[in-house]
Amino acid sequence: MPRGRTTLPGLRFTAASGLVEADGGAGTVDVLLRNQNPNRKGGQIVFRDVIAGAEQDTLRLRLPSDGTLVDFFIAGKFEHPSLEDKDAVIEVVEANTENVLSTKALMVRIRKNANNLAEDERDRFLSALAELNDRGMGQFSDFRSMHTSAGRREAHDRAGFLPWHRAYVLDLERVTADRPERRLAVLEVR
Repeated sequence: MPRGRTTLPGLRFTAASGLVEADGGAGTVDVLLRNQNPNRKGGQIVFRDVIAGAEQDTLRLRLPSDGTLVDFFIAGKFEHPSLEDKDAVIEVVEANTENVLSTKALMVRIRKNANNLAEDERDRFLSALAELNDRGMGQFSDFRSMHTSAGRREAHDRAGFLPWHRAYVLDLERVTADRPERRLAVLEVR
């Protein structure tokens, strides 16, 4: 399972699970992956056994007892974003007994498509960013400088283009998350 501060911004992630205290035997252990609290508000996860498979609220995995990892895919459930950090919890339970073997807390971020923003949503978002910018003297100036000056070579001239921008947007999102009108939208590029 992913470690540390983990967010799911509406993208599918490959993950793997395996037995930590594997006995090296030839058998398997059947487990279920599921949301710890599927009926409450806040972040929810969906699972897939293959990338092109159907999204499922639970996923049954057969884990080899030799500790070999089994791949699966997770994503934030559409229209179920987190309301606070780590409010989406994945439970790994033994399929036969329902005993909880492990949990992993995550945060689900789902961005609205910028092309689908209503006019008033767009205006509030742009006003909030202008306030954050404060005529070039506000908190946004640090982000602008990081993108155009200090991080330019790392951001644009290297193989790290995509991960650098992902971290950049996540940092900006953390700064803007205190007010709903500042929440970032995503622009779909085709």
